[in-house]
Amino acid sequence: VLQTAVQVAQHILGFEICSIDLVEGDMLVPKAASGIAVDVAQPSRKGEGLGAKTWEEGRTFWGNIRDFPEARPAHHSFQSVISVPIGDFGVFQVVATEPDAFNRGDVQLAEILAGHLREEIQRVRLEEKLREQAIRDPLTGLYNRRYLSEVLRHEVQRARRYGHPLAVMIMDLDNFKLINDRYGHLKGDEILKGVAELLRKTVRESDLVFRYGGDEFVLILPETDGQARKVANRLRRRLFRWVKEQGLEELGLGLSMGTVVWKPDAPVDAEELLRRADAHLYRSKRRKKLVS
Repeated sequence: VLQTAVQVAQHILGFEICSIDLVEGDMLVPKAASGIAVDVAQPSRKGEGLGAKTWEEGRTFWGNIRDFPEARPAHHSFQSVISVPIGDFGVFQVVATEPDAFNRGDVQLAEILAGHLREEIQRVRLEEKLREQAIRDPLTGLYNRRYLSEVLRHEVQRARRYGHPLAVMIMDLDNFKLINDRYGHLKGDEILKGVAELLRKTVRESDLVFRYGGDEFVLILPETDGQARKVANRLRRRLFRWVKEQGLEELGLGLSMGTVVWKPDAPVDAEELLRRADAHLYRSKRRKKLVS
């Protein structure tokens, strides 16, 4: 969207050098440009540069660059500028190498384009937000069960294509019902959120964590086979420490796990992989009950 906008500005509106910077936290970051490399411009903070002033004050500035002492042109040859806010999202800027290069008509064109950009960015971000809401569990922020099916099929296809192993781990919390019975469901929700955060922090960035339902979670570990057991042991140790920190050790809160590894020499589909992991989980829980 952004690169298309600067190309329109260049080829249709005749703005040969232009750029779009978007807000990220308290920074204004270059995202697209025409007539100049996007990495030539530097990110700026509030109070730094004409772009930041445009963003902060929410109004257009235009004229000769020498008339704006706060301006920090990316190149010494730039002499004229139009700087237009894109709502609260960022700034659209046009520059020229001659003085007095722009008139009121040019400014209006730049403002019209910035208005369209604002609407398009708003639409894209709304779609992204709705997409995130559709694939996230609202309590824990983990990916949800519906998204699990989609991702697991994709990961199995990728593992088959490249001949890599893929581990799937299903787990649930031992004695979680005691939390709800003794402390209530609000405390139970706090425990689920805490465990979800612990899972996120324990696995690799490339691993995927899902809330399967209730107190059950699923991990997808790409390119993992023998390492899955190490991951399981690390999770148990960290949960044990966390439970102790929460003062819940007398309830025996722990993890039961079922792990299965997809291998190129014995491929199965995503549904069968999940079914086998679930069966391993069931056997793990039965063994614990027999021992206790």
